[in-house]
This record gives sequence, C-alpha cells and structure tokens, in this order.
Amino acid sequence: MMLQEFEALIGESIDAEDYRIIQLAYHHPVIKGKEDIARLYKAGGMALMKALAPAGEAQIELHNTTLHLNSIEEEKIRDIKDEFERKRQELSKQYRERFGFDGFQL
Repeated sequence: MMLQEFEALIGESIDAEDYRIIQLAYHHPVIKGKEDIARLYKAGGMALMKALAPAGEAQIELHNTTLHLNSIEEEKIRDIKDEFERKRQELSKQYRERFGFDGFQL
C-alpha cells in the first residue's frame, strides 16, 4: 500500500517515518487488509502502530527466512536429483559394459 493510498483511507497526512512504522504494523498477523490497518490507526493512532510494529517486523523476518529455507531445500533437492542421475548413468554404463545391455531399460 502506498503512502497516498493510506492517507486517503485515514483522511489525513502522515510523515515518512510514521508511515514506515505503519508499514511494519501492516504485516502484523492479525491485520487482514488495508481497511484493518486504517481502522486501527484511526482508533489508536501511532501508539497502536508502534505497539503492532515489532510483531509485523517479526512476521516479515519469518516470511523472508521461510523463503530462504525453501530455496535451500529446493537447491538440496536439485543436488540430490543430479547425484541420483549421475549414479544411475554410471551404474547403467557399468551394467552395459558387463552384460551388454542397460539393466535400467527393462
């Protein structure tokens, strides 16, 4: 959500630093959308946004960590598949040399 969009929802202007805090609060697990964050801002102002921001920041960090772990997992899966294919080809070659046909082509 852009600053101007948020300001339109709350009907007032805010400065960049407050908006940075509001963006963190927006990621709090209980916030379901733009209207939620605007309603909460109207009800509790920056005090509430500052209270919600640490959990929002933790949620962002958790999300980024999850993405990182998923990429590591995908990389490990690719490595395992590559190693499996190398071993399969090596065993196929050995089998072909020993028995005259590829044992994996049954």
